[in-house]
Amino acid sequence: MSIIVDKISYTYEIGTGFERQALKEVSCVIEKGEFIGLIGHTGSGKSTFIQHLNGLVKATSGAIYYDGEDIYDKDFDMRKLRSKVGLVFQYPEHQLFETDIFKDVCFGPKNLGLDRAETELRAFEALRLVGLDESLYYQSPFDLSGGQKRRVAIAGVLAMKPEVLILDEPTAGLDPKERIAIRNYIAELSRNKIILFATHVVSDIECIADYVLLLKKGEIIAMGTPVELIEKMHGKVAEITCTLDEVGKLQEKYHIGNIRQRKNGIALRLVGDELPDEAVMVDENIDLEDVYLYYFE
Repeated sequence: MSIIVDKISYTYEIGTGFERQALKEVSCVIEKGEFIGLIGHTGSGKSTFIQHLNGLVKATSGAIYYDGEDIYDKDFDMRKLRSKVGLVFQYPEHQLFETDIFKDVCFGPKNLGLDRAETELRAFEALRLVGLDESLYYQSPFDLSGGQKRRVAIAGVLAMKPEVLILDEPTAGLDPKERIAIRNYIAELSRNKIILFATHVVSDIECIADYVLLLKKGEIIAMGTPVELIEKMHGKVAEITCTLDEVGKLQEKYHIGNIRQRKNGIALRLVGDELPDEAVMVDENIDLEDVYLYYFE
């Protein structure tokens, strides 16, 4: 099972005064069992891109192949694709509507035409997968915390047993504890599925992504494993100690990462192609945050 994206472009409102190109010849290959991190600013085209993967949006040009089949072929079963590619939208808890959690999770499989026994079995399995306590199953979803609601929404998609799970900013708006819990549950799901995790928060995917795509203004500007992307940063990361008065001047010239107070002044982490001569190059402990700063700030 694989998804091949071949030079897709997408333009909103073609032929109007509001015409805007959201994607520009985006290409990638995603294989079964891979956890893909999709990183980009708000407005970079992440949401537009992922909506192409289950056919919600059709590319202006280019092609997408799901398991070897062209999804834009006139004979392709788009309904089957949408049952195989589950999409969890940003703030999915806003789409919860049933009187209790269990009914909400049953909604998807029920609409697939499954009988009651299979529908309820899938709902129980999905709720267990996301780690929601059984005592909450018959409570209103509106009585839950933000993180619990997010788990219910993810369970609703998992109950349909998709081969691909796509999540659009799944940790947005959560407190740090809930963010870590959701991230960890999602990581455990990737063993037998394709997971695509779209985010602008690097720490969400840094330790769990097999492959990372960096999307900026509708174009993939870099891609690779975390190790490959980090290796390209050697010679582009440095630290410098300065006074408080010098911080502002350095911020005008360089991408600034961590700022730390030390006994002898303020330590700044700088990222870029041209760094001051007095800065000390960093060869160890380079991470995806440095990659993000280099490409996006």
